[in-house]
Amino acid sequence: MSSPPRGSRTDSRPSSRRAFLGTAGAVGLVALSGCTVQGFKDRKIRSRSAPAPTTDSVGDGWPARRHDARNRGRAPGPGPGSKPGVVWQYEWPNGAAWLRHEPAVVGDTVYATEYNDGHLVALDLADGTPTWHVGLSDDDWETTGPTVVSGPDRDLVLVGRHGTLYAYDRRGTQQWTTGDRLSGAVRGVTVAGDTAFVATADGRPALYAVDLADGRTRWRQETGLLEAPPAVTGGLVVAGDMDGQLVGVDRESGAEHWEAPVGAAWTKSAPLVDDTTVYVGASDPEFDAGAITAVNIVTGQREWRRRLTEVGVDSSLALGPENLYAATFAGDLLALDPDTGAERWSFSPSNPFGDDSDGDVYADNSPTVAGDHVFYTGAGNRLYAVSQSPASVAGRTRADWSVDLGDLFAPPVVAGDHLFVASERGVTCLGPSDG
Repeated sequence: MSSPPRGSRTDSRPSSRRAFLGTAGAVGLVALSGCTVQGFKDRKIRSRSAPAPTTDSVGDGWPARRHDARNRGRAPGPGPGSKPGVVWQYEWPNGAAWLRHEPAVVGDTVYATEYNDGHLVALDLADGTPTWHVGLSDDDWETTGPTVVSGPDRDLVLVGRHGTLYAYDRRGTQQWTTGDRLSGAVRGVTVAGDTAFVATADGRPALYAVDLADGRTRWRQETGLLEAPPAVTGGLVVAGDMDGQLVGVDRESGAEHWEAPVGAAWTKSAPLVDDTTVYVGASDPEFDAGAITAVNIVTGQREWRRRLTEVGVDSSLALGPENLYAATFAGDLLALDPDTGAERWSFSPSNPFGDDSDGDVYADNSPTVAGDHVFYTGAGNRLYAVSQSPASVAGRTRADWSVDLGDLFAPPVVAGDHLFVASERGVTCLGPSDG
């Protein structure tokens, strides 16, 4: 495990692991301040307390970007419900961070990565105290979010940094890297069985199958630019590229089975698989038009497409018991019929993005389904909780609650009855209020 790399954004940070952990521990539990009530009860949420999560309460946790290999974005637990409280907030040392990806929660640990400077940190589940950290590399490239592999044969934390996939054990000791074997920057990782399926962009973009035992490449399939993790189901791996194509390849060989257009030029949304259907969102390069498309998993034939004429979808989808959820670039949440694409209801926050209602190109608004709620980062980079059977006032769908936790660029994740979300500051844990 190394100290944080030095650079223009990190010179003021602690220069050793001990100093890093000591500084982080000192600010790991902080009061949430600077709240502005924007039609919702931020201060009540901030002032409430909630019990700490335990390994029993988080269950199987949230191990990967969209929770499972099918990218369904749905947690088995109930989440924090309608009266959340703050358990803890871990704040990155000196506040000099950009956490653009959701954390992973497995066992007694929360894992998070810093996007620009390439750090992976492990936090204690109960109180957010950092237990270890590693610096991945000194180059100025993006870092992916963590993917945790747990099983009888291996326990690994996978993180991509530029063109390399790193594997650490859950004590922070490096097990292997892919070295220079990947020809593009890592953008997403999905684990199924003994294989990590790796999406890459830039350079010579491709989809890879990587052996979890040693990082060896099993196969490589050239694609367009890939910006999201693939979905894996049965014998098929599905990925969407930035040429507006969805491709299904053989899980064992990488051979292409089918290719399907998604109705817009850019696919930054992770494909979502349920039964025999793949769903994906897409956008044009200006984010002012897009589509949500469903295709048959076996043939690649289109089942339906919902066109969006004024806004695109560049975040991943989520699937609830009844609805397919999508968050648009403008920050609206759509609930669709999974069989037809018809809109069942929509939620539009009362505080749109800026004066021109533009979204944040860096924010990932992917919704997360847990219990009775859909949680997502919406307008003003705030965290919203909307009931899956929402109430409406004067024809307008209302959120159960919303809170400002600092600039949020990543989706929330849910493990048991607790929610974890990364921001520019660090990581916050919310739980069901005990008061």
